[in-house]
Amino acid sequence: MNRVRLDDVATILSGSVHERSEEQPPESLDMPRLVMGVPEVLTRNRLSDRWYAVPAQDDRRQVTTIVGDVVTVLSGPHAGTTALVGEALADRLLAHECAVVRVFQSVTDFVPGWLYAWTLTNDFRNQVERAITGAMVPRLTPRALRDILVPLLPQKGQKEMVEFATMVDLALVDAHQVVGQLEDLRETELDLRLFAALDAGGSR
Repeated sequence: MNRVRLDDVATILSGSVHERSEEQPPESLDMPRLVMGVPEVLTRNRLSDRWYAVPAQDDRRQVTTIVGDVVTVLSGPHAGTTALVGEALADRLLAHECAVVRVFQSVTDFVPGWLYAWTLTNDFRNQVERAITGAMVPRLTPRALRDILVPLLPQKGQKEMVEFATMVDLALVDAHQVVGQLEDLRETELDLRLFAALDAGGSR
């Protein structure tokens, strides 16, 4: 199977927005929520809630997300984690220690969403693991990211993978919401049972 360097089909831009003060709460966003510049869509992609993205400003020194970007975490325990930027997450400043992979407009071999779907495979993850350096703080450098090899699949195969990844991602978002509702229900019900038991014990 033919492969190309990621740098040959996409530009890789590093973010520069640093951690905000803990006194500043994160923006109120519907799912997915931006964390370290990466949308918290799937449970396995959840990152440290100490990092937030902020609305984009007119500053050319900052990297602003656009629809179709693949955001990649470069540092920390989640190095190599990726997420796809949709309309709800476009026009946002990219956080420090993250990068966007943006396919060149001249590239016509890739189906929209294919690059993101591929980053969910072991083919991508195994290359990332080999490229990561640092024992205490794992780090994936932009240079190493550029050297990762992307397989050139027929567009039919790309489309099938994108459709499957989209279906599963949507199901996982729904499942995440159900889990949250069940956790809230558990807390409320246990509180009610505890108060009832305490009230019954006090009346004896």
